[in-house]
Amino acid sequence: MNPAFDYLPMNASRMIPIVAITFVLVMSFLFSCNKNYPIPDDIIKVQALMLERPDSALLILEGMKGVEHLPAKLKATYNLCLIEARDKNYIVHTSDSLINTVVAFFEKEDDPLMKAKAYYYQGRIYDDIREVEKSALSYKKAETMANKTTEYRLQALIYNHLAKLSFYRELYNEALDWNVKAYGSLLQSKDTASAYFILRDIARSNYLLKRYDKSMQYFNEALSIADRYQNKSVESLMYYEISLMYDARHMSDSSLYYIRKSLYTDPNIIKNEEINLGVSDAYRKVNQLDSARLYLNQCKNSSSLYTKTGYYMILAKIEEDAGNLNKSIDAYKLSYTYQDSIRNISSAEALAEVVAKYDNEKLENEKNVILLEKSRAWSNFYLILSGSLLLTIAFVYIFFTFKRRKESQLRESVNKLIDYEKQIADNMKMLKANEIWIRKTTKQMADTSDELAKKEYQLALLRAKTEETIALKKDTEKLERTLHDLKDQISSLSKKKVQIIAMNEQIMKQTSLIERLQVWVPGDPLIAESEWAQFSELMNEHFDNFSKKLEVAFPDLTTHDVRICNLIRLGISNETIAKLTNCKYESLLTKRTRIKKLRMHIDGDITLEDILQKIE
Repeated sequence: MNPAFDYLPMNASRMIPIVAITFVLVMSFLFSCNKNYPIPDDIIKVQALMLERPDSALLILEGMKGVEHLPAKLKATYNLCLIEARDKNYIVHTSDSLINTVVAFFEKEDDPLMKAKAYYYQGRIYDDIREVEKSALSYKKAETMANKTTEYRLQALIYNHLAKLSFYRELYNEALDWNVKAYGSLLQSKDTASAYFILRDIARSNYLLKRYDKSMQYFNEALSIADRYQNKSVESLMYYEISLMYDARHMSDSSLYYIRKSLYTDPNIIKNEEINLGVSDAYRKVNQLDSARLYLNQCKNSSSLYTKTGYYMILAKIEEDAGNLNKSIDAYKLSYTYQDSIRNISSAEALAEVVAKYDNEKLENEKNVILLEKSRAWSNFYLILSGSLLLTIAFVYIFFTFKRRKESQLRESVNKLIDYEKQIADNMKMLKANEIWIRKTTKQMADTSDELAKKEYQLALLRAKTEETIALKKDTEKLERTLHDLKDQISSLSKKKVQIIAMNEQIMKQTSLIERLQVWVPGDPLIAESEWAQFSELMNEHFDNFSKKLEVAFPDLTTHDVRICNLIRLGISNETIAKLTNCKYESLLTKRTRIKKLRMHIDGDITLEDILQKIE
């Protein structure tokens, strides 16, 4: 008789109720923690309106009451919806405190979609407060989570913002790769109506990489979609972007043509600061400095560092072309100051380092997961081994308990002992089976080690890519030397262009200037300055010295005033005169009034047409 075994039944009987009660309490706690609260109707409505009517969604969210009493998960969902609605209404974010609480909550949840959205809007907020490295890291985290879902439109947004970060730091190859991924995700979401701007960004990267044919291909694809959906504002924007491509190729005439086409398609496009800068620079390059200043002044009070940098750079060039060297130097200095401010926000190297660091950490985490699985396999092995030992001990304990209780029935006890021995034999078979399982598990762990080696190989490939980037920079230097040779060829072609223009002027002289003016409509070629110089002489020939009589009668008239009076005498409409003289319609009406009152010194109700008709 073993006193130790006599103690066991009493101890076990005491432990059973304690274990049962503990089990019930733990399970109750777990179920209470996982309780799912119903989503409020207002949040459901907001999620339905968010894409098409973000303004209405924001009004509903800001009008919700009792938000502070919502459970933690619903409150985090509400805050994320509020941040999303503000972002879609173009409200600039000024603080990251709210989104950080949202991210902290969803990082603990097993919900890849909500994690992806939280990281994405964290990136958007870091964009607004100019924390570029943090923004890039948040977008990379969002990409990892979004790729675990089928939310392709969210994937496209994340890729597009990663592309913008690369683009504004002149990492055009990286920007192109991200935007190609964004376009692929957008096609998977079957949302072609939103593809204009990603196609534009792909075209931009291509023309900055000197792939002009590719660039034009993507611009045409964007124009095709805009035409399909009758979106004039997008068509206008694409024409403007094409003008920038021609400007990059130093083809000023083509650039100015597409700018005018852009303004004609949608005049409201000029409300955009970036486009005002581009239009101003285009007019400067063709030496129309008044028009250049007109558009440039629209950006004077901008709060954007990028816009201010461009404003002062173009202003410096305009003042330089106008011969105001001191003003030009001052403007250059201001432009360089703003450029330094932009560089201080973040550099291309820092951005690339953040992205590479995240990718390395991601590979390291995958490596740790594999090691964790390996550790769990060993834990399972020890657990099974311990279970087998405990099972054996339990059977031995039962054997001795029955022996102690059934001593008087020796034969029966012996028979039962045989039965228990058979059970022990079965357990030994089970142990052998477990040993076989352990060998299989060991083989699986070896396979896992092979996977780990593959991950390390991928890490080596990543380092090789970095070296390849350095080699590409050297190739870029060679291409720049090739570009210098191409510029020499372009200079030669420019001389030929001057000869062609001279030939065109001879051809145009064969057609009467007055006849062309009388039938001129917007869209026809503009009248050259050399032809305007002959205009007064032609009016004298065809209308009995009309220009000379006009100048004698009203000696205060300027050359430009005489030109407008001659056009009025020909019966040309005010709208057409405004286009011919390259000014706005309202400006022309102001000039007519100035001619009558300030140059001719005539008051009263008599019209300028009547005054000109009386000149004999």
